[in-house]
Amino acid sequence: MGRKWWLALCAAIVGALVVTSLGAADENPIERSEYGHLSGGLTHLFAAGGGVGGGSLPKSTCTSTGDPTANVRLNCDSDTSPDNETPITTDPTNPNHLLAGSNDYFITPKGSGIQERVPTGFFTSFDGGHTWTDGQIPMGNGGSGGNGDPSPAFDAKFGTAHMAQLSAAVGQGSPNAGHIDVSVSTSFDGGLTWKPPTTVDIGQASIGPSANGVFLDKEWLVADNYPSSPHFGRLYLSWDRIEMNKGAFVRSPVDFAYSDDAGKSWSRPIDISGSNPTFCTANQGSPVPAGACDESFFSYGAVEPSGDLVVGFMNQQHSAAWEVPNEFEDQIMTVTSHDGGVTWSNPVHVADMEDGGLESITFSDYPANVDGRATQTGFQFRTG
Repeated sequence: MGRKWWLALCAAIVGALVVTSLGAADENPIERSEYGHLSGGLTHLFAAGGGVGGGSLPKSTCTSTGDPTANVRLNCDSDTSPDNETPITTDPTNPNHLLAGSNDYFITPKGSGIQERVPTGFFTSFDGGHTWTDGQIPMGNGGSGGNGDPSPAFDAKFGTAHMAQLSAAVGQGSPNAGHIDVSVSTSFDGGLTWKPPTTVDIGQASIGPSANGVFLDKEWLVADNYPSSPHFGRLYLSWDRIEMNKGAFVRSPVDFAYSDDAGKSWSRPIDISGSNPTFCTANQGSPVPAGACDESFFSYGAVEPSGDLVVGFMNQQHSAAWEVPNEFEDQIMTVTSHDGGVTWSNPVHVADMEDGGLESITFSDYPANVDGRATQTGFQFRTG
């Protein structure tokens, strides 16, 4: 139960940090020296009494330039608008065309604390990283108060750029995050201007200390950019579906959907994390089916030149690998689709992560090399 409690707490913290509401706020600047590295310190600020909320979101872009071999600062808007979670991707038709995303925090003081608004930031370069345009993706779904967890992708068939993100609303100062959706925005000019996001899946009710609901989290977007693939141009999106009961973790399968029209419409979401009775043995309650791998998270997809799609994810249910005192070590699993995401294999065990419980967080990726070989990469943060 300790591991489940930790995952529930992390989900609640992420929800509290990423989602915001749009209310009135002062616009006085915040000194960076007063709050340190704001992105990294937000958890502590909110634990100390900071609030969520904020004023109207400014609509602006800016440009930064420099030598990419000596590092270029991409976020040129303001020192009070820090960024974190910054994935980057390359246009498969033009290696000098780059697109990155971020959680783009707009922070203002409010009484003795702070308030924040968090759109999805974008950073676009057409010259290999020498020059960058910095801006924000439009907020989604009308009532959205904040976005987060950006995932960029290019679609070579349609010549489009895309940014997957979470889209959510929260009452000002409330610990409950509600209506957390997964959505995808599209750009038809390479990532300089963006259409409002299209909703792929909708969270249910709210997440908080006394709430029941479904919290959608950690989506990841990839495109089939191989012209010889039978699914050339298809966008694939996977994400965590975390189900909660009065703030406590219940289950978290990996969900999935795809689009064949450059993100205008999406297939009905399905659960792809499957079952494996040998490696998914520590289920909460009575698993249906036996060995359901429904305590999974951090999914990442990759398309192989053949058109096969591989999605990897972390799972915490391999009890045979748990060690005292570092119990609840995670495992890495993968599922594969040979028909463009319509049907899926059951999950295959890749590796157990040593000391992958409370003491460390493991992140994994599953790129496909140019020779068609699917390669597992990953890293761990450890303390102690």
